[in-house]
Amino acid sequence: MGELLVEGTPGSAGFYDMLYRENPDRWSSGGRDEFAIDHLKQPLSVLDIGCGNGHTIGKMHERWPGTEYYGVDISPVAVEVAGLRCPYARFICGTVDSVFVKVDLVTLLGVAEHFEDMDELGRVKRVLKPGGLVYLEIPNCIAYRPGKEEFRGGGNQNEWHLKRESWDKVIEAQGYRIVEALRGNAVTWEFIWILEPK
Repeated sequence: MGELLVEGTPGSAGFYDMLYRENPDRWSSGGRDEFAIDHLKQPLSVLDIGCGNGHTIGKMHERWPGTEYYGVDISPVAVEVAGLRCPYARFICGTVDSVFVKVDLVTLLGVAEHFEDMDELGRVKRVLKPGGLVYLEIPNCIAYRPGKEEFRGGGNQNEWHLKRESWDKVIEAQGYRIVEALRGNAVTWEFIWILEPK
């Protein structure tokens, strides 16, 4: 099993625990991991924030077996499943604030839209080595739930519903330069950026 570096259960971990107990393979298919890998160069080290069951790390390891892998997730159940799936990786139960390693690449696939405090996105920079990049993927929530641009709560999947231009402003306000803007193949992972700290 992959090494567990830190234990804890912040945020709405219970909701994700339930999801991963019911379906340990949740979010493991659909082409999004492959799309990310196809648009990145092999890094020496990766941190997958919101790693869930380790599906992204698993796909990356298939293509890049020499890379060092870390994952962080708020769900202890997800981290346990990821550790079994990816015994070559190290896992942290917590948030980006629980991470004390430096990496060449950070991936956030379907995670940042849940950051109620956008400063959390800005804090991701502190785990990057010099020259490191962030691969940020966010669903086009406002396309499938039209309405006002805002943080919509009321459930366990609270998230920002913003247009791409608004995300561009958030990204820049959090201290990143957009290296490349991409478009994913599905509305659930449509907005994609490769970022570097300013």
